[in-house]
Amino acid sequence: MLLGRTRDPRWTINMDQTNQFYGSSPKWTINVRGQRTVNMRKGANESHRCTVALTVTAAGNVLPPFVVYKGPKGGTIDSRELPCHPDGAVYTVQTKAWFDERVMLQWVKQVLAPYVTTAPVGIIPILFLDSFKVHLLSSVTNAIQNTGCQVDYIPAGCTGLVQPIDVGINKPYKSNMTKVFTGWLSDQDPNLPIRAPKREDVSAWILSSVGMLTEDTVKNAWRKSGYSYYE
Repeated sequence: MLLGRTRDPRWTINMDQTNQFYGSSPKWTINVRGQRTVNMRKGANESHRCTVALTVTAAGNVLPPFVVYKGPKGGTIDSRELPCHPDGAVYTVQTKAWFDERVMLQWVKQVLAPYVTTAPVGIIPILFLDSFKVHLLSSVTNAIQNTGCQVDYIPAGCTGLVQPIDVGINKPYKSNMTKVFTGWLSDQDPNLPIRAPKREDVSAWILSSVGMLTEDTVKNAWRKSGYSYYE
């Protein structure tokens, strides 16, 4: 399917969503053996979360992250706050900070479509999605195909084996988020209460963490997924 003349690793694409909590405090510390008290610093509102959709190609490209915060469409967060967030990502809101039909169609329009339109003449982009019910909606399938991109669905129960983002992207991304958040936490004044992270802070951390993903890391995720012909 992927070795024909109409295919190219740069336009062989995988997208998946992951929960992202506002805080990612490390679960361990290093202290002298036998010490009775171990102090750890922890941020506030760490249970608050958003959703991040990561999109990668078999050539090692990482497309702009798509971030979904909790809130009503057209509300204060959507209309006043998100336009001030750092450039480099696409932001939206949903009442449960998750992907519904509207949000999925927005991802197609603002992330997928601008990228696949850069494919050379004769190259047919292909997108791999898991069998999440929103991905399977006819409106979503039609919107993807209308961009000129073919879509193929990974069978349920197989994402941990063949979906590149599950196999080799989510773990380093989460590790990067922990590093970035820990650095922010360490910079806080220890004599003052640690403030709760703002959504704008979280957006900056997401961009920084995604930016740390190397081309080799992304390519290896595809190779580990069984796409060995891209070596």
